[in-house]
Amino acid sequence: MAMDISEQTYVVVVDEEGRPIITAENNILLCDKATQGLSSIPFTVNIANEFGIAYPLQKPCEQQENEPSTSSAAETPITETNEENSKIWNTENTLYLIDTVQKFDKQFSSGVKKNVWLKVAECCKHLHKTLNAKHCETKWKSLIRTYKNILLGNNTSGQKKRYWEFFDVMHAIMFKKPEITPVATCSSLRGLRVPDPEEKSKQNESKNQINVEENNEIDNSKSEIDEESGKENFESEFSKKRKRKNSEVEKRHRDKMQRLDRFNELFEKMIDKLPEK
Repeated sequence: MAMDISEQTYVVVVDEEGRPIITAENNILLCDKATQGLSSIPFTVNIANEFGIAYPLQKPCEQQENEPSTSSAAETPITETNEENSKIWNTENTLYLIDTVQKFDKQFSSGVKKNVWLKVAECCKHLHKTLNAKHCETKWKSLIRTYKNILLGNNTSGQKKRYWEFFDVMHAIMFKKPEITPVATCSSLRGLRVPDPEEKSKQNESKNQINVEENNEIDNSKSEIDEESGKENFESEFSKKRKRKNSEVEKRHRDKMQRLDRFNELFEKMIDKLPEK
């Protein structure tokens, strides 16, 4: 039975640079939206047109040969070949790195990043004999770059949806980061909803208006309390305000714990899918 190959039923599987994966036999990898199963089919002009891909697809090695080299040895932090690098960062090792970086998240925000990467490398050194801090940092930056490309592409009108095996676990970590623009509101391999700038602007204006009204109410309440009941009632109003602040802190903490639980759940699912050695 012939496969129904269309953008309605399949998404293109991409590599860490956001490029469609083409095998040595000139087959393209597709992911079934319904079953999440992978299929390898001949990469033809019709398939390229269906998914909006250039044909023929230029390979990275061909691009390097055609482009002048401007980098020096000092600018190349990793000397391993692509084949050696792929051996280091297989699916299992990449998931381990993601989980390790997540555990050091607070230290990355408050400490010297170079020292934190040394700690990450120490935790990951059993993955490969040549692994060092620079390898881990470079791989993490590559994961972030791919995540941003997939997120932007999947939420741009007219773009084809793309599948990436690490998207969900990366999204659980990154979607609340301030450097991610726009910020997604859900985690899904089949499309994410992102607030547009106008919507975000309206939300900010609404929040600002609420804050102004709350401040005015507090100021008015303070004046009335001073006039009617004096210091004792004012302290009572201050206590209520502090309780509201504490409630907001608790809510943020609960949200953070929910995100961590979501990350752990996704991570366990990815580990379960790995073939047993």
